[in-house]
Amino acid sequence: RCRLQGPSPPPGPSGAARADGMPPKQAENYSLGVTQLLDELDLEELDAEPEQSGHSGGDALSRTLQRTANLCSEVEAFLKLIEKDESDAKQAALEKGLQAQRRFELQDTLGCTAEELLGANQEKLERVREGILEELQRRACDRATDARLDDSCCLAGGDEGPDPDLEKLLAECDAIRAEADHLRPKGAGAA
Repeated sequence: RCRLQGPSPPPGPSGAARADGMPPKQAENYSLGVTQLLDELDLEELDAEPEQSGHSGGDALSRTLQRTANLCSEVEAFLKLIEKDESDAKQAALEKGLQAQRRFELQDTLGCTAEELLGANQEKLERVREGILEELQRRACDRATDARLDDSCCLAGGDEGPDPDLEKLLAECDAIRAEADHLRPKGAGAA
């Protein structure tokens, strides 16, 4: 490091010896000292910049990762909200359809043969069964989509299997179909 010295006494007349017998002191070039000091300060700043930029880069990386995690959480919440709305609407429509199908009134059964009633019942069971299968398939696709989102966004999600209520309804539908098949006369073909 450069140390600045105080101002030296003005040199005497050139070539003149000083009173203490020493040769005349050459005038110091202070501009070299200032330049050297500035150069050293520049070097210190350059040495400090990588640390600061590395620290700044780490902060930027942290902010980016946090923003990504926040975005994934928002997307997941949005998808769940949409899924709930769609599920609620489909469930309401399915319930309405089932209520309409359950309306076997006495006048509908009068004048019909057992075979015709079993045939109409079989058609209803098939529509209900198809609705259940479609809902199970939709939920399986939703779970696959959720799993891809979980993998890409590092979110924790449970790997639930098929909906037990829908599986139970499907099993009941199949049991009713089997029972109806046993009620059909032996010579009649299954629909």
